[in-house]
Amino acid sequence: MAEEIPRNNFEQEISEISKAIEARRDNLEKEIGIVEEKEIAREVIKEKIEETIPSSKSSMLRTPQSTPSTDSSESYLDTLDETNTQKVVSLVEQMREKGIKKAVAEAQENDPYILDAFHDVLVDKLYDELKERGYI
Repeated sequence: MAEEIPRNNFEQEISEISKAIEARRDNLEKEIGIVEEKEIAREVIKEKIEETIPSSKSSMLRTPQSTPSTDSSESYLDTLDETNTQKVVSLVEQMREKGIKKAVAEAQENDPYILDAFHDVLVDKLYDELKERGYI
């Protein structure tokens, strides 16, 4: 049976991210033993996102922090006003339709705090997506 071809960029990007997480986890487990999967996922996702952002803008991104909330994206969105929250939500929706790279490119056209908020939400959403699909 032929290998399934991803439906769109998002599917392909998710697959690439899951492979990178698995490789990173394997390497770290060989080096230091058991590692926390969520932190590895966050690092890999952050790196993949930063690959599409010019270095001048990527230096403005904060590293997302783990939160005890079950839906950590709420805490990031709660810090924005309604208009900016809608911008971030729209970017996340576009990610599924157009792919991660295109959504990040569009996020770059906004103010830096929108890019930062999008990045934080994106890391959590992608981690949840990978978990839901059984990739991690």
